[in-house]
Amino acid sequence: VRLYQCHASIDVIKNLLKDFNNNGLMPLVNQHKGLECAGYTHWQVASTTTLGTRLSFYGHLIHQSLLSVPRLRQKKIGGSVGDGRALNELLGKDINIILPILNGTMLLPPPGNSIQSSDGINELQFAHWLCFIGAHLHKLAFDFRFLASTGELRIKRNKDYRGSSSMPHKN
Repeated sequence: VRLYQCHASIDVIKNLLKDFNNNGLMPLVNQHKGLECAGYTHWQVASTTTLGTRLSFYGHLIHQSLLSVPRLRQKKIGGSVGDGRALNELLGKDINIILPILNGTMLLPPPGNSIQSSDGINELQFAHWLCFIGAHLHKLAFDFRFLASTGELRIKRNKDYRGSSSMPHKN
């Protein structure tokens, strides 16, 4: 069942990333392609770059994330785990393939199939992809915060902004 949730999540995440990249980030890249700012390495000022170049780096990372979407297999699940009905369905009832698995001479299921009701490898690939995306978005957010702390980037707040709920007096 978890793989079905992963499949449904992939489309939602891909669409959100595409929208963020195409309608959020790329217009900023084009708008600020000539705006010079300092480049940083190890928190030290390095060579001059442009804000558009910095932002395009993150656009590239998000694009790479979209190219590396995991290809999760849909599995047919039927019967109790281990009773053979799900495996029988997966293999098309080919007894020559099923017998070595059932009598223990084949240690692994045939490529592309699983005898479990949940496929841990696919779930791990999905979790890895989510971490990959999360790391890129965290790096982008951290870079924005760093540039704001140096005064190179000013983040506009709406008039109703009051700070965190625990310290509403902070602006």
